[in-house]
Amino acid sequence: MLGDYIRPTMLSRLLLAPDSALRLSGDSSFNYINHTDVGDFIEAALQQDLSGSFNLASASNVCLREIADALCLNAKFGSHCYDSGQFDNSAATDFVAGLKRCSLDKVVEFAQRVRAGLLHFAPVRGG
Repeated sequence: MLGDYIRPTMLSRLLLAPDSALRLSGDSSFNYINHTDVGDFIEAALQQDLSGSFNLASASNVCLREIADALCLNAKFGSHCYDSGQFDNSAATDFVAGLKRCSLDKVVEFAQRVRAGLLHFAPVRGG
């Protein structure tokens, strides 16, 4: 999840310490959503009295290598490959338009906010 209160992750390590070695391979895939997407969904669910199960996820996953390439980072990847799996978020996209966007778009937007000093989160430790 991306937002003002992100916990240290491979993404934060990649953004804040791009020259450090990561344990995960560049092919490791993740799905990123914004805290605001979750909040918007909760608001919609309460207003419309929704019930049932909904997958809150972006339209598509992104690999760490794609993130590094998009942000022009010289990342050093490891060998362990993580795959977050695919998510069918179609039921939730009817209520939150932001969930129709891909993970890479969300990460690039988040990285711009980090680089502009608009977000601060816990220091990166370990890899």
